[in-house]
Amino acid sequence: MFNHKNANDLTEEEIRNLLSAKLRSASQKRLERFRRTGRLVELVPDSYPFSLETLSTRQISEEEESVRGRSDWARKRPMDIFLLLIEGIAIVGFLYFVVNGIGLHHRVHDARIGRGEGD
Repeated sequence: MFNHKNANDLTEEEIRNLLSAKLRSASQKRLERFRRTGRLVELVPDSYPFSLETLSTRQISEEEESVRGRSDWARKRPMDIFLLLIEGIAIVGFLYFVVNGIGLHHRVHDARIGRGEGD
């Protein structure tokens, strides 16, 4: 039925395959449970299921990488500037509270000394 091996006899690749199969199985069970309870709606059926055999990679050429880098930079630059502005405002606000807190501390201390409650 099943070919059970001792855990110490398994190769790294076999362990990786077993773990990925277990993860896929658990994920499928969870998704099926979500479908049954109505928490998951399948909009498009799996017409092309992915597996390790169907997936492949290829080397990216230098010109593809440079084009991709420029488009990412052009797209991200306005958001980076906006976030940098927000961070600057946050720092100025923090410094404002620190300076006012120190000033408030001195005023409270002076008031206590004026009433004779000083150290």
